[in-house]
Amino acid sequence: MAAQTWMAQLRIVEGEASEESPEIAFVERYNAQGRKVGLYILSEPIRSGSERFIGDLVTRIGEDFLIAEGSVTGILQRALRDRNTELRDWNRRNLPKDQASYGISCLTLQDQNLFLCQAGPSLTYVRHD
Repeated sequence: MAAQTWMAQLRIVEGEASEESPEIAFVERYNAQGRKVGLYILSEPIRSGSERFIGDLVTRIGEDFLIAEGSVTGILQRALRDRNTELRDWNRRNLPKDQASYGISCLTLQDQNLFLCQAGPSLTYVRHD
């Protein structure tokens, strides 16, 4: 059975749906063998006040995925490690009340192969027959 993927970029806050969803992203690229690879990103702020940085976090991971060279899993691992290093440096330079933290789930889809990478508190739903 072919994999089916549904994606909606909606955010619901206090019962109101909005298409403004900085914590969700989707990007596609071609791997070294010329096959299409999609990356789905979902991030959620853990600490109050972290929301202001989440759009930049998600965008930078997507941009890294698009321009980097190497294996898909290696690119994703480096992108997450680099963003974690930046976040750790930010938190070291700021007072505890100004620090940020996130949970993130990244899913790559290539042909029938799925690769899930999660960091921090994050959630994934799987639906199958």
